[in-house]
Amino acid sequence: MGGGGSNFVDGTSHTFTATPNAGYRFVRWTEGATQVSTTASYTFAVTQSRTLVANFVRVFTITVSASPTTGGTVTGGGTFDQGTSKTVLATVKPGFEFARWTQGGVLASNSASYTFALTANRALVAQFGVARRKNDLLADFGTSGLRRFLNNTAWATLHTSSPIAIAADDLDGSGKDEVIASFAGSGLYARYNNGTTWTKLHSTAPARLAVGDFDGNGKADLAVDLGASGI
Repeated sequence: MGGGGSNFVDGTSHTFTATPNAGYRFVRWTEGATQVSTTASYTFAVTQSRTLVANFVRVFTITVSASPTTGGTVTGGGTFDQGTSKTVLATVKPGFEFARWTQGGVLASNSASYTFALTANRALVAQFGVARRKNDLLADFGTSGLRRFLNNTAWATLHTSSPIAIAADDLDGSGKDEVIASFAGSGLYARYNNGTTWTKLHSTAPARLAVGDFDGNGKADLAVDLGASGI
């Protein structure tokens, strides 16, 4: 809105309208240091000379998108006042993990929740990737038994005996691998879904095991050498 002034007859009603230019929004009408209206169209009866100022604030736009769109959802986009603190959030979908926020191919943040002061228009892209499977470690410590190293943090004992054979795979399709182990004189066992108990699969303790999705149904199958009884 440009400036200017006019003369009006005492007591008549007049309306003054503030129209923001692109990239701005109207905030208020003031007279001196006093706010007189927060409406862009301000109507009043003229009873004296007045000096009115339309106050505007610079605004910027944040656009957010996901790449790929199947990887997750994004929030926080919109048009906001210059200098305000804004947060954009990326939320992953199953099977994916958050990688980074970028703008124009340049890294903006490695955090899924990215907060910044708004000083310009932003076009942010949340980059997602296929979730990487995190494997844990099984180890036979002989007389110290069967142990696992979980989440790269600490060792835990799964069984006090040393197994004849060990394997790991997702037998029940839960998304978590089972520990499969055979123990001399005891048989073949599985420990499901990172649980605390062993489930007996066979009374014979095979020396050789193989796991894989033999029938293509998405669940691991188990093949064992039962000696004279065959595989």
